[in-house]
Order: sequence, then C-alpha cells, then structure tokens
Amino acid sequence: MTTAPSLPFPERPLTVKPPVTALRSLFGLVLGLAVAIGIGALLALWLGPSLVTDFALRDTAQPAMTGRIEEGRCRSKLFIVNCDVTLSARPDGMTRVENRAHYLFVDVHSGNYNSGVLFDARQPDRLSTELGMTMLWNRVICAGVVLLLGLAAAWAGVRQWFSNAALRRRIHEQFDHKRLRPVPARLLEAGGVKWVVADPAGQTHAWAVPAKSRPFFLDGDHVLAVTPAEPPAGQPPMLFPLDEKLRWVDLTPEERAALQA
Repeated sequence: MTTAPSLPFPERPLTVKPPVTALRSLFGLVLGLAVAIGIGALLALWLGPSLVTDFALRDTAQPAMTGRIEEGRCRSKLFIVNCDVTLSARPDGMTRVENRAHYLFVDVHSGNYNSGVLFDARQPDRLSTELGMTMLWNRVICAGVVLLLGLAAAWAGVRQWFSNAALRRRIHEQFDHKRLRPVPARLLEAGGVKWVVADPAGQTHAWAVPAKSRPFFLDGDHVLAVTPAEPPAGQPPMLFPLDEKLRWVDLTPEERAALQA
C-alpha cells in the first residue's frame, strides 16, 4: 500500500482549485433567475391580463348578445386545466371588439366546457366568459401558486450563490497558497458529479466534481486528499480529494510526475 505521508508531496505553499465550485453556483443562480423570469413573463403576459379583465368585470358583467367564441381550446393534465380562447362581440351593434383570454385552473372535468361571452357596457373593449368568471378565484389561487414557484426558484438560486460564496471563502482561507498535508481518505461515494470521502477520524467531506472525473487512488478504497497543515483558527480543517491527473492543485510538472510515479 502507498500511504499518503510516504508520497513526495511538496513542502512549499500550494493552492487547491476545486473545479466546479464557482461555476456550479453561477449556474444555479442563472437557472433560478431564468425560471423566475420565465414565470414572471407567464404571469404578466399570459395569465395576468385575463385576471385583470375579469376582476374589472366581475360585478357588472352581463351576457353579450352578439358575443362569440371564435376559437377555444382547453387542455387538461392531472386536473390542471389551461384554456386559450378568442372572443368577439359588437357591443354597440356595429364596432367589432376582439379579446384573447387565457385561463389556468384546477378542475375534475371530462368532456367539453360550455361558456357564453360576457361584457360590460361601460367597458365595451373588455370581454370575458362565464367559464372565466366561474373559475375566477380558482385561477387566482393557481396564479398565486405559480408566483410562489417563481419566487422559490429565485430564492433557491440566490441562496445557492451565497452558500457557495461562503464555501469559496473557506476554500480560499484553507487552500489558497497554504502548506498542505497529504492524507489517505476513504472514498465513500464517487458517482455522478459528487465525491464523498472520510478522513482518518471518520469525518465525511462532500465535493462537487465534473462528471467522469477519477480520484487519485492509493489502494483499494483509499484516495489521496489534502488538508491544511495549519488550519485557520476556529475552523475545522477541510479535506479535499485530488483527481488522478492532479490537475486541481498547482503542482509543477516535475512534482506531478513524482507523485504519479
């Protein structure tokens, strides 16, 4: 067995550069904000205008005698129904008014929906439907759930960014231009994009790594890891496993070749 202490590990200060820490947090932030922006656009451009119209008409809407549903389609999946309709009417008997409406609501329903067109003589440019009014509060709740999902996505992205920022600070304090000590770490998990290792005391350390990365094996299930020779006061020492090509630490080609020999 090759033990970590017997390896020709440099005594000079070194810097460890975890491969995906900053990139992963940036990706999480961008993804969370993109989902939030997409949901915001969905509410503002798709669901929102119809809700605003129906709230404006909810107390004064009446059947439009000249109203027609020019196009209408509802799709249902797992009790979630979304409808797109095009409405037209001639409130004054002459001028044609056309509106589009989009609904999202929860309903246990089979078959088609029947609905008439509604309008308000005081707001002739706004049209609605009996279905939209019947499901108004249902739609408000669904829009609220969608809004909460958007806020949750944004919060998750921001939270991951700040969490990883704290991790990057710890990495900087413990592994940036510091004397490092080689340690044989037991590999507990190396699937996908995460490695989990245990130090000699049994403390586990998890790290995100690129897919298909391979650790530097010493023997069996033990891999080469490094820890600060003098960890910062008040912080538990971190343990970082090295890859088999030793690319995540700033070794010289000669130092790298000596360790791999």
